[in-house]
Amino acid sequence: EIEKSEHDFPVCNEEDAKALAKALLMKANNSLIEGSCECIGIPELRSGTNVLIEGIGKRFSGRYYIKSVKHSIGDGGYTNSFEVRRGGIGTI
Repeated sequence: EIEKSEHDFPVCNEEDAKALAKALLMKANNSLIEGSCECIGIPELRSGTNVLIEGIGKRFSGRYYIKSVKHSIGDGGYTNSFEVRRGGIGTI
């Protein structure tokens, strides 16, 4: 799912168009979603891959990039804690 955005801002030259595009991209990326998760142990979770997270509402459910993951075995059994992010423009 890619979010499309159209704007009607007049520009006089290529330099102005690039500056406007850069400003709009920076604004879109401000909607970057990041989070910390913990779950029962899943051996397949790896940094640098994607994971589908569901059941957290329409806005936040979806595919996320795993920035880091920690696999732990302790008194509570096997668990994962991991950091995720999803870009502000569409989804991964």
